[in-house]
Amino acid sequence: MAGSVRTVLSEIRPAGHTPCMKKLFLTLLSGYVLAIAPCACASTLYNFGSPTGTLGTSQTYTSSGITITAYGFSGAGASMDLYGKNAGGDEVGLGLNGTLNDEIGTTNFVQLNLTNLLATNPASITMSIGSVQEGEGWNIYVSNTLGTLGTFLQTGTTDFSKTFTLNSLPKGDAFVSVQASSGNVLLSTLATTGSSVPEPGSAAILGAGLLGIGFFAKRVRVSHFQALQSLPSVRAC
Repeated sequence: MAGSVRTVLSEIRPAGHTPCMKKLFLTLLSGYVLAIAPCACASTLYNFGSPTGTLGTSQTYTSSGITITAYGFSGAGASMDLYGKNAGGDEVGLGLNGTLNDEIGTTNFVQLNLTNLLATNPASITMSIGSVQEGEGWNIYVSNTLGTLGTFLQTGTTDFSKTFTLNSLPKGDAFVSVQASSGNVLLSTLATTGSSVPEPGSAAILGAGLLGIGFFAKRVRVSHFQALQSLPSVRAC
């Protein structure tokens, strides 16, 4: 009798525990693994040396499908035309039309709207300033209002790029401005490094994966219980 019981148990295949269910489980598990993996977001690089010449009061730039917008302002917040300069060497970047050398001075500024870029949660942002001659310098400001310099962030007196993290920006401040502290300068490039924060789509996959795995596990438990209940009663010999 014991041998018969062992044979019956070995032949039990819980209801619903089919190859299709196995494939479903593996698919859900794969989705879960992909969802919890860090987001390999593409890095971006914006080169403000193109287009060149006199531009309007605003100009868009796109990298990796993410668009940012540059604006020109006087110190009083009045709009000014931008100027794309490409004279070789470090004389490449974005300035202001009609100013000395068509560059950014101490009484005006170029402002970037980084709303779309900040939404991707970049790990860091690097800006490079060009045309910085001996005795010249620049300041970077952040603001939550278009046309306003806002809060001082960094300063420098060379062409070397400056890097700052997203955490260093006041919450909600998406407008970053460049102004000369002395002389005149250009805004040359802006670059970001990728983020390790999962995208909203990945978070949705994670939630669906967890729900699916939980549902699958419940089905398996119920199937095993029903199969054991269907066994014939066995009395001791």
